[in-house]
Amino acid sequence: MTDYFEQRQNRNRMRRRGGAARFAHLAAGPQYHDTGNGQIRLFWWDGVGGRNFGDALSRYVVRGVTGKAVVRGEQGPKLVSTGSILRLATPGDIVWGSGLSRPSKVSHGLDIRAVRGPMTRKVVLGQGFKCPEVYGDPGLLIPHIWDVSGVQKDIEVGVLPHFVDAEHAKSLSPDAHFIDVLAGVPKVIHAIARCSLIYSSSLHGIIAAEALGVPAIWVQYSDGIVGGQFKFKDYYASSGRQAPEPLNWRSSADPTGSREAPEILYPDLDALIRACPGGSSGPIATQKLRRVRL
Repeated sequence: MTDYFEQRQNRNRMRRRGGAARFAHLAAGPQYHDTGNGQIRLFWWDGVGGRNFGDALSRYVVRGVTGKAVVRGEQGPKLVSTGSILRLATPGDIVWGSGLSRPSKVSHGLDIRAVRGPMTRKVVLGQGFKCPEVYGDPGLLIPHIWDVSGVQKDIEVGVLPHFVDAEHAKSLSPDAHFIDVLAGVPKVIHAIARCSLIYSSSLHGIIAAEALGVPAIWVQYSDGIVGGQFKFKDYYASSGRQAPEPLNWRSSADPTGSREAPEILYPDLDALIRACPGGSSGPIATQKLRRVRL
């Protein structure tokens, strides 16, 4: 695992030096998820109008890492990345950072480069398929793609519920500062960056917050999230952490469970970058990916 504070110090040193050269992208020829015209065929879940933060984030991150335009594709070989969508991958697909929401059947014929965490990997191996020990949700690369250093921290606590929990969460604490997980990727990232602490029942709310160095407390408002706790525990395990006990906030009564945000630790993000088709072989601690403008 990589110590969070060490990575932040490295990034700050690079800012003081006036930035660094972009990654030298690999030139290995066309990938079989390439459309043939320099675009990457990427699959992401497009429910709720394609606006769910964690799923919509995928195209931004892949574009930032590879420097290529991204188009959504469901048919033919494609790249499958951010989100609990590994079970939706089909033969010929490349898997980079996807996970499972619960133990599920995985397709044969996948080129698995990285998965979200060791619990997903254990399920894949248990079905007789190869899966490298490379972990990490690509959403952790947010601060290497967006520069939020100029965002003012003017919100003490932000609440970012999963979309299935949004109305219930607002009824419990109507005066809280809520972040709409369906507001669009740049807006959500900017809103999180303004906060000093995040409460979230959305996995990618937690991931984005920790990526930006904002402590995050895992909240359970309901049983409405598919798979229950599996994907959360998978994510925490990717950096060698034991998942904290979620804050149980199902009623207007005082919530029970942990009110302490866990220490922020990352998996090996250099290995995650190297595993991405068309990504970079350089260390992220001293270089920057192609930026995506907010």
